[in-house]
Amino acid sequence: MEVMLNRKKYKLTCTGLLLLFALIAVLIVVMQSLVFAVSSINIPEIPPFPAIISTGNTYHVSKDIGSNLNDGSSEHPWKTLQYGVDQVKAGDTLIVHATPAGYNEWVYISNSGTESNWITIKGRDGEDGQKVIITDYELRLKSSAAYISVENINIHGKYWSTLFLNSNTHHLAFNNIEIDCQNSSENYTGVVVHEGVNNVWFRDMYIHNCGYEKLSPTDASGVYMMRHLSTDPLITDIVFMNVTVRDNNGDGISSTAVDSVYFDRCNVTNNTGDGYDIYARTRAVFKDIISAENGEGLRYQGVGIKAWSKETWLINALIYKNYYDGVLFQSVEDNSKFFVLNSTFVDDVFYNRSGYGTNQVYLYNNVFYPLNAYPPTVIFEDISKQTLAGEDNNYYFSDNNAVAFKYKEGGKTRNYTFKEMGDGTWYKSTGYGSKNIGIIGSLDHLPDPGFTDTYNNLFSLKKGSLAIDAGIDLSLIFDNYDKTRICNRNPDIGAIEYCSCPNESIPANSGQLCSDLVLIDRMAPVAPKRLRIL
Repeated sequence: MEVMLNRKKYKLTCTGLLLLFALIAVLIVVMQSLVFAVSSINIPEIPPFPAIISTGNTYHVSKDIGSNLNDGSSEHPWKTLQYGVDQVKAGDTLIVHATPAGYNEWVYISNSGTESNWITIKGRDGEDGQKVIITDYELRLKSSAAYISVENINIHGKYWSTLFLNSNTHHLAFNNIEIDCQNSSENYTGVVVHEGVNNVWFRDMYIHNCGYEKLSPTDASGVYMMRHLSTDPLITDIVFMNVTVRDNNGDGISSTAVDSVYFDRCNVTNNTGDGYDIYARTRAVFKDIISAENGEGLRYQGVGIKAWSKETWLINALIYKNYYDGVLFQSVEDNSKFFVLNSTFVDDVFYNRSGYGTNQVYLYNNVFYPLNAYPPTVIFEDISKQTLAGEDNNYYFSDNNAVAFKYKEGGKTRNYTFKEMGDGTWYKSTGYGSKNIGIIGSLDHLPDPGFTDTYNNLFSLKKGSLAIDAGIDLSLIFDNYDKTRICNRNPDIGAIEYCSCPNESIPANSGQLCSDLVLIDRMAPVAPKRLRIL
């Protein structure tokens, strides 16, 4: 009997071991699939602001004391800005001195620098802090212009556009510039970029009050990137860094003809149309951005971000309280991809709209919070063409309908819940037995995301939030507020990392001080200098 018992015990032990090994094998496969899914996400780099090299002569313009008969020296400056820009050549620097009356003239730049010798046009503030301003008129870069840097010159235009880039201009840098269209009845757009323009950087800019209020939101915007004919070349490699676009009568930033565009630390809020309405043939990257409170309900405008691209990235984004959806993504061709990483949606929906081909969506470390109601927070319009290819560590503050998958067939649409997609109901109902919607992770229902003050739009996390340390490492270094992304043990979920360093201690894995007391006001009217917290 004892032998039999021992044999039985031995058999149970073997069975247990086999089950244990099988479980370990399954876990390894699951972990490998997750690691593969996450490690295969290669986040694109934002093209860095160029090194501006100008080794030639330095000239001066002063409306108050200058004359165009002078030699352009600091003692004998030229008088008009247009005359000054006509004189400079590759490698030269033109210093423009402030005047209370401003430079009330059209300014056209047609000269060109070189890769090793840019032309630099730089405003110099007056002793009383007076800024250099082009008043009422337009700064235009003609098609022959290239390797031009414009810095610290404000443009307060009131006609069709305020800053205009003609077709095929390239390698341009605009830094520390305010575009104010003055709510002029004759203004259409603040910044216009035409076909073929490439390698342009806009940094530390504030674009506001553009677009005549009687124009529809689809006809005006703070920034408009366009081409005249479908055969014209696309606009390529346009970079916006720390640009605030708000209070415009139309879209904040829109494009119809871009190949690749990048937004880094941009704040697009309170525009009457969409925040961003971006068509980008190859790639659109939105990193550390804010899109909030856009739209007045006119002609279905008021989406935080509309993205039509082969490859779209939304990283550390804060999307809240837009009139319609938070994000509307539509594929432009088969196998389009949309990556949403460490982003926060408040009172806004992520809408994967049926486009011109199939697409794959990846959702990692995001907060979806419907605020006052409990509608679906993520919608897939047609799952016969759309795949949730990667999903993990997201918080959906809703019931089982947090994610709605729609299947269209025979003129009818059926909604499948997140649970039904995961338990096989969809496969059995549609006959798509071999078609996999993707990786279905866990759906967490939390009563409160733990934001600091939702009413006042403060979406940093409070101590005790279940989003703290709950994310997976996506190799992000900073969060939406330029704080250390992994401030404690693991990355947090959402756009803003919770950092708590008692007694100013330094987390062993971050190498930086971190404190929620040091938050930069991202909603300031003028684009703030975004300093990293060191």
